[in-house]
Amino acid sequence: MSVTGLIPTRTTYRPGRRSPHRLATAHGAPLWTLGGDYRWELARSGRWLITSVTMTATWGDGNKDLPAQAAG
Repeated sequence: MSVTGLIPTRTTYRPGRRSPHRLATAHGAPLWTLGGDYRWELARSGRWLITSVTMTATWGDGNKDLPAQAAG
């Protein structure tokens, strides 16, 4: 059996990633790294577009207070 004319319009990409975050701070370490899995949903409408990105953190290392410090 063969299928012809099939053009996908939606897909999912799931890379494992590491996300380092760096911020010069007066106190504390300047680095916080998160690792885990991303889920990218893509849709095709002439070209592929990212419709959503979800990160599920499975581990972290460093100064977890960096996001609060960056927000000021």
